[in-house]
Amino acid sequence: MNPSRWARALVLLVVLGLVASVTSSAHADTRPTVITVVNRADWCSVCKTHGERAGKAVMAANTDGALQLVINDLTSEETAKHSAAALDAAGVRRAMAPYTATGVLYFFDAKTKRSLGQVTVASTDAEIGAAITMAKNAAAARQK
Repeated sequence: MNPSRWARALVLLVVLGLVASVTSSAHADTRPTVITVVNRADWCSVCKTHGERAGKAVMAANTDGALQLVINDLTSEETAKHSAAALDAAGVRRAMAPYTATGVLYFFDAKTKRSLGQVTVASTDAEIGAAITMAKNAAAARQK
């Protein structure tokens, strides 16, 4: 396997592992209150540099199972089409339409599908954690 293919395979395994980890960390009796969409692409230098670390920060902030993570892979038309199905399943495809920048985490209220903010994956772990906390708090306030 050439280095480029190896790198792509590794990125794919990391992304799949993050999705599985975030999903499995959710408690059985807890429904996600925030949908977190990660816009990524193989050609995105910010994604390559910060994606894995940012993914770990998201997992660390999801100990309560409040986040549902959706990967929106914009690498190619094929990956974008596959990701569109995941966005549809989460009910945020229409809400995500104006958000096309890669290397960004977008937060949506799981109930209303309204935007709760965004943060770049280049942000520090503390900044990502704070953005997630703000999104969780905003979702909780909207549900009252």
